Amino acid sequence: MNEFLQVGVPGSFAVSVRKGVVRRLEQLSCLAPWCDGHQSPGTLVKTGTTLKRRKSGKTLFYYLACTECGCEYAINEDGQLEERTYFIEGYQALTGTNTSLNGMKGLARSIGFTEEKTRRCLAYFCTRVELDQWSESLVVDSSLLERVFAAVCHGTTWKTIQQWDCWDSYQQFLVYRFHPQVMRALIGLKRPRPWKRSDGIVKREKVREVLDEFMKNDRDITIAAVCNTVGVCAETIRNWGDNDLIAEAKKFQWEQRTQRRKDEIYQKIENYLSQNLTTILTSGSLYNIIETSRTVLWRIAPEITAYIHERMVEHNRNIKEMTE
Repeated sequence: MNEFLQVGVPGSFAVSVRKGVVRRLEQLSCLAPWCDGHQSPGTLVKTGTTLKRRKSGKTLFYYLACTECGCEYAINEDGQLEERTYFIEGYQALTGTNTSLNGMKGLARSIGFTEEKTRRCLAYFCTRVELDQWSESLVVDSSLLERVFAAVCHGTTWKTIQQWDCWDSYQQFLVYRFHPQVMRALIGLKRPRPWKRSDGIVKREKVREVLDEFMKNDRDITIAAVCNTVGVCAETIRNWGDNDLIAEAKKFQWEQRTQRRKDEIYQKIENYLSQNLTTILTSGSLYNIIETSRTVLWRIAPEITAYIHERMVEHNRNIKEMTE
């Protein structure tokens, strides 16, 4: 007992006790170099799998996913974070590949991937990172993206979604399959449920139904509005783990509304110019037509203000050339 009482406690141990336990999740960060969460803890979330042994005998623990880029990880037997997807490997291979290669087969052979994995990597990076000549120019249709997002949230299988008659090609389907919005929805579905009772699952489905209805009717998505519709308080929604789901839907709704507003402005610009083919116009008159000041528009969509300037210069130049 005397020896025990004389034992000196190291200062580092005392500090560690005062700080409390630091969870492993708080020490880890995404490994993808293009991701906003790269080397910045906070974007990785735990999914439903805790341990899995592969056929090779390798064991992986503590499955994680990045909510920013969609890459999936696990802790290997050496305690290191290991990517379970193949996008980081694909990124490194594609950025270092000979630019003279042509065709999917040649590209796949060069980077050592199957054609399917190569297609998936190209589709994944299509909406994230420019990869020189490997990047495809594809405009994502907001209404189609919303349809895919809703289907994924309702648990529709990818086989069913792939069979929709709206796809122009398999590669187009993959672009939507690996779109950041869709992958975040998938991660949300994989996360462990904070409840175990069946009535909790039913209520979570009710939240999804309410969000779908809000999106359909273009009703403002807020936690308060969802709570009033579902008939619960904000604390209950938080305990169900649905705050992230509501935040994602709210962000998606804002993006949809912004895009619709941009489309309306573009249409107003073209209509105004087509109705004044022989009249010299000023940018001020055009901003009056679209009912938005240049300063406000520049803050939310600088590309439209640049477009207005270019179209006005072109319009007036053509009229001057016609009258000379």
